[in-house]
Amino acid sequence: MHKVFIVIPTYCEAENIKKLIPEIEDIFEKNNIKGAILIVDDNSPDGTIDLINSFSKKYGNLYLLLRPRKMGLGSAYRDGFNYILKNFETEYIAEMDADGSHPPIFLPKMIYKLEKENADVVIASRYIKGGKIYGWNLRRKITSIGANLLARIFTRIKIKDFTSGYRIYKTNVLKKINFSKASSSFAFQIEMVYNCVKNGFKIIEVPFTFIDRKIGKSKLKMSEYIYFIFTLFKILFKIR
Repeated sequence: MHKVFIVIPTYCEAENIKKLIPEIEDIFEKNNIKGAILIVDDNSPDGTIDLINSFSKKYGNLYLLLRPRKMGLGSAYRDGFNYILKNFETEYIAEMDADGSHPPIFLPKMIYKLEKENADVVIASRYIKGGKIYGWNLRRKITSIGANLLARIFTRIKIKDFTSGYRIYKTNVLKKINFSKASSSFAFQIEMVYNCVKNGFKIIEVPFTFIDRKIGKSKLKMSEYIYFIFTLFKILFKIR
């Protein structure tokens, strides 16, 4: 049985994955964590798939879930969660971006806090005391802070970083909540927080240092932000 299984969605992330996978494996080894990694790739044309297949021969705990095309961040996590729940036994299931903005060095601390606080979900937060952001311009910071403020207002949940994609769930949480209908976009993160709280699960936040990607560009489009607002109104109507 694995201690933690990390789901990492990818699309054209070969250069980033080349560095990230060895870093995670090093963290596993140095902290005596029996972990595994699932890459959910949307048919990248840049060699990401070949790289993962090569790494999987070196590491026996790396798996690939290949999808036919770009289908959205939320749907990648849905497919990844389902794949793990159906095929493996693990205590925790984690989310992590492939672009290097979620340093693996924080993983042991997140697991420790999850167990110490007897929580069900831990979110690596940029917006609690000790959290930091490097590499963002003022516009990106204002957009992110505004999105999280709106999420708190609409959901009435006192989480500082709803949009963080760096988090760990106890496996039984994902078995009990219905995430199959959650958004296919990055609004998935807000819906997951709402569904966890609605079902009585305890969420904690730990500070981490977010480092903006150095290779490649953000894949968020204006349509994603529009759907984010739509998702908040959906949640508001559910509450009422």
